[in-house]
Amino acid sequence: MSNAPTIEINQHWQRFFAQYDEEGIAWHSIVTAYSPNKELLKTYQFISEFQANHDRTVITHTKKSPSPDGNLSETTWQIKQENCNLPDGIMHPASSSRRGLSFGTVGTAWLSKTLETGQIFSVEILLQHENKRHTIVLVYSKNGELEKIVPIREQMGSFPTSEPLPEINAISGQWVGKQQLMSPDLKLSPLVEISELVLDATGGENETLFFPDRLVVTIPKQVKIGNEFELGFGAMVSAKKYQRLRVKYDNYGVFQQLISEAFYQQT
Repeated sequence: MSNAPTIEINQHWQRFFAQYDEEGIAWHSIVTAYSPNKELLKTYQFISEFQANHDRTVITHTKKSPSPDGNLSETTWQIKQENCNLPDGIMHPASSSRRGLSFGTVGTAWLSKTLETGQIFSVEILLQHENKRHTIVLVYSKNGELEKIVPIREQMGSFPTSEPLPEINAISGQWVGKQQLMSPDLKLSPLVEISELVLDATGGENETLFFPDRLVVTIPKQVKIGNEFELGFGAMVSAKKYQRLRVKYDNYGVFQQLISEAFYQQT
């Protein structure tokens, strides 16, 4: 029994970085930042390269961003299993206060462990489908007000060349799905079936926002100690598949649960 926590931690590490090898993968990202009212703030691009050593105990992460002179500026981190693989998730050297939790290639979240008064609060949710990925970054100001919403279009090997798909404002038809939960100590629940797709799982407490590429964001306008809250991000990754991750915090502002869901339209 004493080995069980270590086994779960190591399994999470392997699940988190399973798709990376010595050859490496480069995610090409197009970023669009919006205000809470969906006003366009800015757009830019960057490349994230991930390369593993032979036994996948060290992951080298290199971020390349365009500089004003037209060249690419690079920042590199080494994510080492010996000191970044923790009982509550993966620690990225760029931010020791955040944790990465992953269901594998289905979905991943980088999140603030706790909501702290007077500190910026953020959650980053990634949904992958084949060689493409939809990411959302949600940022709240030091007073808990929603500050910006940042959708990121990502593709392996090259920048997306097609235009984003149009926004949706509803999902019709009959859908069934499966759900899996992850607790703060990385334990996974068994898969359970869901007989209905409800876009806002909070029953109207959150605001539902729609973005290009058929993205759906359900978030509170404000987060504060004393109120439990949830942040959700979903995407129509294909014509008949809707994928979603939800992050839940308790009324003390402490992370409680990461929820992975996949819904399929019935014909």
